[in-house]
Amino acid sequence: MRKLQLLVGLALTLGLLLTGSAHAQLFQTLPAGFDAVDGNATTPFPQNFASPEKWQFVYDSSNFAIQGPIVITDLFVRAVDGNTAVNAFNFASWQITMGASATDYGSAAHNSNFAANFLSSTVVKTSAFVGGPVPASGGSTGTWIPMTLDQSFSYDPSTGNDLIIQIEKCNPSTVWGASMDCVSGIAGSVLGNRYGNIASCSATAHTISGNEFVPIIRISYATSSSDDLAVATITAPVDTPSDCGRLATNETVTATLINLGMITVPAATSITMAYSIDGGPAVSQTFVTAAPVPLGATASFSFTTPADLSAIGNHTIDVTLTPLAGDTNSSNDTKQKTVRSGSLSLVQTFPWSQNFDGHTTGNGTTTVPANWRQDQNDATTGTFRDWVFNTSPPSSNNGPISDHTSGSGHFAFVEDDGNQAAVNLITPCFNLTGLSNPAITFWIHSNNSAMPSTLNENFLHIDVIAYPGPTITTDIVPAIGHLGNSWQVQIANLSAFNGQTVQVQFRGSSNGGSNTHDIAIDDVNVLDFVPSLGQPPQPGLAVLDINGSQDVIGFSVSSMVNGPYFASASTAATIDFHFEGSPNQAIVFLAGTLNPAVANFPGIGALDIGTAPPMGQSIPGGINL
Repeated sequence: MRKLQLLVGLALTLGLLLTGSAHAQLFQTLPAGFDAVDGNATTPFPQNFASPEKWQFVYDSSNFAIQGPIVITDLFVRAVDGNTAVNAFNFASWQITMGASATDYGSAAHNSNFAANFLSSTVVKTSAFVGGPVPASGGSTGTWIPMTLDQSFSYDPSTGNDLIIQIEKCNPSTVWGASMDCVSGIAGSVLGNRYGNIASCSATAHTISGNEFVPIIRISYATSSSDDLAVATITAPVDTPSDCGRLATNETVTATLINLGMITVPAATSITMAYSIDGGPAVSQTFVTAAPVPLGATASFSFTTPADLSAIGNHTIDVTLTPLAGDTNSSNDTKQKTVRSGSLSLVQTFPWSQNFDGHTTGNGTTTVPANWRQDQNDATTGTFRDWVFNTSPPSSNNGPISDHTSGSGHFAFVEDDGNQAAVNLITPCFNLTGLSNPAITFWIHSNNSAMPSTLNENFLHIDVIAYPGPTITTDIVPAIGHLGNSWQVQIANLSAFNGQTVQVQFRGSSNGGSNTHDIAIDDVNVLDFVPSLGQPPQPGLAVLDINGSQDVIGFSVSSMVNGPYFASASTAATIDFHFEGSPNQAIVFLAGTLNPAVANFPGIGALDIGTAPPMGQSIPGGINL
């Protein structure tokens, strides 16, 4: 009898231990056996190769220590060895899909079409892969680096279906500064293969086959219980889609739940959730499942009470699930997400300037100053798809010999070897609220060495991206082509965007037809341009009556404001300026065609009509007195 009591007590103790460990975080290295063993093989793909890529890594189901349903909660990778450090990194566009394979590792029957290899799949990460710097471990292997999945993945190795991990990296400029640890071997020895495309992150088929060659990874996982409903991810809201736009006062909060338990959640089940913003009061709501939710399935629910996320900055969203009866795992009932509303580096103090001298060294880099951006959607194929920063001439005879600022600093330029219709460099966000006459000035070197200069000519366009929106206004000044072999100042009026948040887009081209015309810029300034107040009329002196003309940056001016001034006219049109004075004083009438000239007045001075035209525009020439 006492023996029976002991056995019963032992059984109860084991049951408690198993129950308590049902949701313990477990780890599995893939391929198995390499947790503390270097694989003695390396690859730069995808973390250390500057190109958009898509990869499928296949791990045989026999690698797994537990043969039964598991829930994969995170994925880890490591540098090539314990003596190698990893730089700080931010892969802004990094998507991970996990799935059960429809093909078999053992027969190397991987389909060249990526999608055809999935029997079932789930996108488990769409957020940025950020980390580092990671110092060298000093041990036999590198330090494990987590990718931090957005949601879990249910997988059952006992089915015999292999595990596929698919990674799509779409921002090509970020690199680790270190290769990744891998393993390779003869057929049947590795229990893993890789297949990839290193030309496109949206490729539908692989171009690289790597049988018996695979990265060494680590997964964290938990075993499934009978009842376990979890908050998988907060799908809405998301960061503002642009650098400058704000989130709204009525953003919808949407959460996706996943069933990690063995028991299906029936249709018409009431589920209570709550959300809070920045630690504020909870907003609670009860939802009803529209259909059954079996193991591994998801269901999304949107709160009817909106969230105010309009304030500029980061906002923390917490979503909490009230567990169903029988669900004893509270560790996955809460999810937190941080979203950005507006720019965290909004420029609101003017004048503002950028001379490209403080953010990089050397030549040939495409790394931009803080809060600037290379457009990733302009030139997607070919070479020289981004603006380049140099201190020396990019090309003989058709680029500047030095920068404008000091003669020894950096300038930004579009190389004319790329044959690109648009290469866009985008400024930080500017809040123009409170400025009277906002304007942007910059120096440009735009020299076409072809003869004539209109042959194979490239152009720089100045666009404004305004918010809320975004709304793009193209060519706020006429396109700027060949100007000559010197730095020249250009000015663009931004007063049409008063009260808005804007970015300025420098849209260069390199598709003029040859490689004779690089375009460079330097010393960009945004300021509140306040015209001179001029002088009052002086008896005996002539008065300039401009009759509604404009000064050199496009602002309307009235009489008695100091110049210079300009007015626009199309080809063959005329412009009149009238100088009026007291009786018996001379009146000068200017008219003519669009030919730059300088008129000299002995004893008085010279009248410059367009020998160095501001903003690259044609202005009148040919003087009649």
